[in-house]
Amino acid sequence: MSYQAEKGVQTALKIGILGGTFDPLHQGHIALAEQVLEALHLDKVLFTPTFRPVFKQGQQVSSAESRVQALQTAITPYPRFEVSLVDIERAQKAAQNNAQNNAQSDAKSDVSTDTYSIDTVADIAAQYPSAELYFIAGADILPQLHRWKSIAELLERVKFCVVSRPGYALTPNSHLAKYADRFIYMDLDTPNISSSAMRAGVVQYKYDNFDRPEC
Repeated sequence: MSYQAEKGVQTALKIGILGGTFDPLHQGHIALAEQVLEALHLDKVLFTPTFRPVFKQGQQVSSAESRVQALQTAITPYPRFEVSLVDIERAQKAAQNNAQNNAQSDAKSDVSTDTYSIDTVADIAAQYPSAELYFIAGADILPQLHRWKSIAELLERVKFCVVSRPGYALTPNSHLAKYADRFIYMDLDTPNISSSAMRAGVVQYKYDNFDRPEC
C-alpha cells in the first residue's frame, strides 16, 4: 500500500534508492534516508549495497555478507527501510558464470562484476514496474554526473534526489540542463561523517539505534 493509499488516495508506490558500499554503515546513512523518506513522502527506501563499486577499484572493501548483515540489523527499527540485494546477486551470478565458463574453456570469460547505477535501477524497476523511483545521492556526484554510464536512460527511469554535502554546492550540472525536471535538490541537516573516514580511524561515532558494524 502506498503512502497516499493509507489516506484513501490510490497512487503508485514511491521508492527511494540509496546505494553505496556502506563500509561501514553509519548513522548519517540512516538520518539521510529518514529525512528524504519524510520530505518526499516515500513508501520505502531501499538500501542497495554494492558488490564491487566502480569508483573504489583497488580499495579494500569488507565482504558483502558482513555489510548486508550490518544493514539488516541497523534498519530493523525502521519499517519503511529495506535491503535490496540486486547489485550483490547480479555480481555474484556474473562471477559464478565466469568461473564455470573458464573451467570449461581455454578462452577466458570475464563478465563484469562492477556495479553501475543503471543496472541497479533496471533491476529494481523490474521488481516494481509501476513504482516511481527516486535515486538518492550526495551533491558531490553533480559535477561528473553527465559521464555516468547510460545517464540519459537513468534519468528517464528515476528522479535524482540530490542532497547537500559539506564542501559541495547544490549546483545543477549544465550538461544535463534538458533533464532539469528530473532533479530534486535538498539541503538536509544530516551528520557530517563518511564511511572512509571511519575506516581510516579519523573519526569515532556513536549510534543512537544500533551498534557499529564489525566489518
